[in-house]
Amino acid sequence: MEVSRDLAALSVPLVGELLAMDDPWEPYQLIDPTGEPVEGAGAFLRDLQGAGI
Repeated sequence: MEVSRDLAALSVPLVGELLAMDDPWEPYQLIDPTGEPVEGAGAFLRDLQGAGI
């Protein structure tokens, strides 16, 4: 049985941000609420880029 959810009512806190970088080897960085890069997310994004995704 599939449960439906009203995503319009979903409330997600805004913390951090995704920044476009001026670097072809790291075009995006995920920044945490303190302004520091989230390294785990950075490694994931680099893997995606390396896979051509």
